[in-house]
Amino acid sequence: MHLNLNLNVDKLLSGEDRLGKARFKLHMRDGAISITDADIELPGGRVKSSVSLKTGNSRASGHLVLDIDKLDYGITTRLFEPDSRVDGVISTRIDLSLSGRDFTRMLDEATGQLDIAVWPKNTRPARALNLWTTNLYLILLPELKKKESLVNCMVGLMDLKDGTMKEEFFAIDTTSLWITGNIEVNFRQEHVELSLFPQSKTARLFAFQSPIRAEGSFSKINLLINPVDLAGTYVLFITSPLHVPTRWIFGDKVEEDGSAVCERLFDRDYVTKLHAEVERKQKKEIDEMLDSD
Repeated sequence: MHLNLNLNVDKLLSGEDRLGKARFKLHMRDGAISITDADIELPGGRVKSSVSLKTGNSRASGHLVLDIDKLDYGITTRLFEPDSRVDGVISTRIDLSLSGRDFTRMLDEATGQLDIAVWPKNTRPARALNLWTTNLYLILLPELKKKESLVNCMVGLMDLKDGTMKEEFFAIDTTSLWITGNIEVNFRQEHVELSLFPQSKTARLFAFQSPIRAEGSFSKINLLINPVDLAGTYVLFITSPLHVPTRWIFGDKVEEDGSAVCERLFDRDYVTKLHAEVERKQKKEIDEMLDSD
């Protein structure tokens, strides 16, 4: 099948409700399909995207670009699931080369960047969000609530290489904690590993916070208890004067709601400069402590 379709919808209505507008170009040629210049305006925000997919020799390949600027995914979810109580805002910058045995396994050999920032207001199980990422978040929520913290926002700047995703930067801001983490996702094996390292926002000395770890398949993710963490947490407890970089990220005044900080961190250039500045300040503080001895 060969097909060229240029679509421009100025007004999409559901009854008297205006759902938004959209435009894109669809091309189909000899086992290849592409959607270019996609620009979709929804009641909750805007989505820009381009995607190309191709099959041949029992393989599928393609390329995906997806830019979302502060989309209210609660409104979007309720378009498909009216009773959903999921709410929040999401932004993405995604640029991936895709490859796999078929269109359902395109992330198995994916390479590129996947940057995402989320400001969740309410997250509950929903058919429209039945993803491993949602399952992981729902597992972590009880652990965060034990620490009397509500999630303000999350930022992940992720690099993919040959189907394995690792963080360039990953952090969660809560009302009382600033949490950095390491994440590794193997899409070919459908396996995820996550380690979170909470730090008190007050940057007080001798703050005692143990790591949170989760691991498992996309369909079954479990929290882990690592005995080594107890010893490591004790070391951090003793050396806590060296482990208060939160104040360097937030500045002199640390707010309970760091949503604005997440917005700044959703920028790779800013994070690169921040890493360099934190390392410089850490070295300076350590050198000053050694000199004082």
